[in-house]
Amino acid sequence: MGLWKKWWVRQGSILLVGVAFSVVLGWLTIQGIEWGRVGERVVEFPLPLLALALVLLAVSGYLRAVRWRVLWAKERVSALRLFWVENAAIGLNNVSPVRALDEPGILALRDRLPGGTVVATVVVTRVLDMAFSLAMIGIAVATLPVLLRYTPIIVGTSLYFVILIAVLLNLQRIIKRFPLLNQLPGISGFQEAIHALKLDWRRTGIALGFTIAYWLILGPIAWAIAQGVGLDIDPYRLTIAALGAIFFSTALPGLPGALGTFEFAAVTLLEFWGAPKEEALSFAIILHSILFVPPSIVAVVILPREGIGSIAALRRLLSERKLRPDNAVPANED
Repeated sequence: MGLWKKWWVRQGSILLVGVAFSVVLGWLTIQGIEWGRVGERVVEFPLPLLALALVLLAVSGYLRAVRWRVLWAKERVSALRLFWVENAAIGLNNVSPVRALDEPGILALRDRLPGGTVVATVVVTRVLDMAFSLAMIGIAVATLPVLLRYTPIIVGTSLYFVILIAVLLNLQRIIKRFPLLNQLPGISGFQEAIHALKLDWRRTGIALGFTIAYWLILGPIAWAIAQGVGLDIDPYRLTIAALGAIFFSTALPGLPGALGTFEFAAVTLLEFWGAPKEEALSFAIILHSILFVPPSIVAVVILPREGIGSIAALRRLLSERKLRPDNAVPANED
């Protein structure tokens, strides 16, 4: 009980800091805004461009699911199933102030897949995402010197990703250093799975290729939105603005859905390249909505079917895994 209390206190502290960040940065973003122009850009956004952006988002999401599927060596799970699971998890975290049940919880409850393998594959996908983030940060700074004025923020964000990658890649050593962690369900299976993935460089390399592909699709999505709000900025800078908004709002604690922090980053980057503030904010609002709303809808539709609302079911599952953490349970045939 003491550990749970400490965990909730820590999460509460992070939430309070996040609220402060979001409120302050959101307030700075909307200073001097002509809301009539913003409302006009958002309400009159062309439907064909909106449809194009949503289709591209779906393609990107499916490539992300294929990336995850590549990392599964033995278990039978389809890329389409992983597509729905990932989007449901993203949608759940969009509206939750504290990260609750994520992909591992959904797959463990419904598909009865080995928890250690699920967590290991998710960890590798996170490492690949952060590696891509670091690479893009380096490319952006090298090709767009104007970003150097935000060196402290860039360095801080980069260090955040480096530390996370180091922790994730050394979880085995951390678990050995703190033996109590071995009591967690599925830990042994996790260690075996992560070790296997480290040795299988071919799978990891293919997954990295899919990681690059699905992230770069964000560029055409940003271009379609820019066309709709009247922004005359080249696709490369639009891609950097979109990626920067995602990376910045991910690195900082904030309100659910990164409200405020996302808009601040996008508007700030676009203003570097001469974008009027109203058009920049319209771009940020529409992009944020496109990234936020579809996964949230998927979560509302999918999670009740998955039975994720049953905390009792999750507790029973965890109890079973504590008794036999390494037993692989075959996936259900849906």
